[in-house]
Amino acid sequence: MRGDAMEYVSHSEDDTVEVGRQIAAELAAGDVLSLNGELGTGKTRLVAGIASHFGLPTAEVTSPTFSLIHEYATDPPLAHCDAYRLADSNEFLDLGVSELWIDGIVVVEWGDRVADALPTWTRRLEGTVAADGTRRFAFRDRS
Repeated sequence: MRGDAMEYVSHSEDDTVEVGRQIAAELAAGDVLSLNGELGTGKTRLVAGIASHFGLPTAEVTSPTFSLIHEYATDPPLAHCDAYRLADSNEFLDLGVSELWIDGIVVVEWGDRVADALPTWTRRLEGTVAADGTRRFAFRDRS
């Protein structure tokens, strides 16, 4: 995936969906994206944009906070994971996620919580919220 120096700015939920679509245009099967940022950053809306790029209506994308993984039958397949409630990386791996990044795209909300379980090619996207409510999404080094 390209776009290392890219920073995306969002002023609304619709903007965040559009940012997701732009990022998705750079994704391909086998890509893993660690999506990080405080609560309310818009991580799930961003994933809705990614999914919509691949033909899934945004309304079908919901947070997998309690189910942990939502798999979408897009082309390529999209897996939307949430590591927020997991105790550790072993619990994450026990979900079988390593099988998902073989043929599809995997997006992990709160990926920093399980960073040691993610493949070396994982891209890290950090979301922040400014005082005025503007959201910024920027790619960061894996460290």
